[in-house]
Amino acid sequence: METTIINVRKFPLDLHREARSAAVMEGITFRDWLIKAVKEKLERDKAQK
Repeated sequence: METTIINVRKFPLDLHREARSAAVMEGITFRDWLIKAVKEKLERDKAQK
């Protein structure tokens, strides 16, 4: 898989903390957690169409 660098500005601190905590609870990196979350959202959106 080809990758790119993404910087997100003004991301809500509480949401960042909650997402990082969720990644730790799942035993995965924050990066991998975000990738998983985006993939799941895209799959749900496709299924709704």
